[in-house]
Amino acid sequence: MSGKQLSTGMRVAFRLTDALCPDFEQLVAQIGPDLTVSGEVVLLSDRGSEKAHFAIVNVAGINAALIVPVQKLHEPATNDANVARRQ
Repeated sequence: MSGKQLSTGMRVAFRLTDALCPDFEQLVAQIGPDLTVSGEVVLLSDRGSEKAHFAIVNVAGINAALIVPVQKLHEPATNDANVARRQ
């Protein structure tokens, strides 16, 4: 996903190892680094002259917003029920 396509309120998914947040090591030790989670973008942040380089994402069940580089975000997978209805 590029920063130009990303907007506040959009649902995104990412691996926990791609998140930058306080107490990240403790979070990964409790859950596992390969878990993919999804959440809602609440804010986009610049990195110097690079616009929308980081996304701040709220994930249900995690009590802190996660900061994730935009290049590490992707669209959440659809569940089987949604796929079946589209076919």
